[in-house]
Amino acid sequence: GTMLLLDTQEIRSLNFDSRGNARLQYIATYVDGSLIDAKKIVSSNPDEYGYLRDVDIYVYDQAALSQDQDFSQIIPVEATLREVQVIRTTDFDYRGNVVTQTVERFESDGLTRIDLQSITNLAYDFHDRTTQSTIITYEADGVTFASKQIIHYDSYDQWGNVLVQRVDLFDIADNLLERKLITNVYSGDVIMVQQSGAESTVDGAIAARRGNAITTTVKRYLDEGMALLVERQEMVTDRIDWRGNIVDQTIRTYVTIGGVESLATKTEINNVLSTIDNRGDAETQEITTWTSPTGIESEGLLEVSYQVITNREFDSQHRVENQKVLNYLSEGTMLLLDTQEIRSLNFD
Repeated sequence: GTMLLLDTQEIRSLNFDSRGNARLQYIATYVDGSLIDAKKIVSSNPDEYGYLRDVDIYVYDQAALSQDQDFSQIIPVEATLREVQVIRTTDFDYRGNVVTQTVERFESDGLTRIDLQSITNLAYDFHDRTTQSTIITYEADGVTFASKQIIHYDSYDQWGNVLVQRVDLFDIADNLLERKLITNVYSGDVIMVQQSGAESTVDGAIAARRGNAITTTVKRYLDEGMALLVERQEMVTDRIDWRGNIVDQTIRTYVTIGGVESLATKTEINNVLSTIDNRGDAETQEITTWTSPTGIESEGLLEVSYQVITNREFDSQHRVENQKVLNYLSEGTMLLLDTQEIRSLNFD
């Protein structure tokens, strides 16, 4: 066994009901001893089977463990409340999987809504994986239509990673705007960097348990029959580390006009190996982007951007909250154009 520690969670479960459900939970997530976030989860309103229909989740940036012998309490710092999620489930299947629910997200005051989503899942397989989800998103007022997606999960691998999925986007009149066909491949040769620094070629399946594909193809169509292709992205993982985290990745974007497909951009992303933690989050990234003047890569590319990004803070869902971006004219000249400080909040 590898015994690779990804993160540490401290969990306190309270107020159990007669069916064994914890009506109140506190969960603190740590990486390398530092708190990522803390959650207070309040559950109520069980149905006839005991499945809890109402769940309120409070997400905090800071919390402390009580200093008694067993660290019996997780105490969130109320002033650091970041987000509130209000989940209302109206239907479960017989195994407790969600069939229909709404999810509301609020800002730190707990009153200002960010958005509201209505989610409907079709039949689950015997691994409790759904075959289709319909997600309708409304603006902050909870009424104004923002978007509708129907996601078809056509196949999974043994780790629960989606191999093929179709994502359909609709307007308010239920007209199809686009269909994305996403194909992930989790096997094939890839270079792995060992902890010692040595490199070897291995089967990319080692990264599958981390949810990292070796190749991902995303095709955007304007029709359900997938005849009108407008864009294709090819993402290739070039190197992984011994934990299965992505080190180097290349993304090519192709655009189709008049039935002719041309390379628009090529981007190489280097997650600096020494800064990748066990959760796969990279503190430092180097990103180089080229454009293709003729649409054919072999005829030459023009470097248009080189960035060095410092990701200071991630939340428990790997979203970057605090980062610095250095924009250079090119990697060769290292002429600094500008520096950006970015803070990201209230994710929808």
